[in-house]
Amino acid sequence: MEALAAAGRLTHPLAEYNERLDREIRTIQQMKYSGYFLIVWDFIRFAKQRGIPVGRGADRPRVRW
Repeated sequence: MEALAAAGRLTHPLAEYNERLDREIRTIQQMKYSGYFLIVWDFIRFAKQRGIPVGRGADRPRVRW
């Protein structure tokens, strides 16, 4: 993020991004979703290692029939 800020590629001050990230991580921890994110990361890593397309979800299908 610091490199992007130095290159002038961020639309907000770096401190705002850090504050938002801290707030979102706290929310994930409070909601007890940390385990969920780790499991999803495992699925994504598994798929990428095997050449299985990984996308954003149902709104943007990666496989076309």
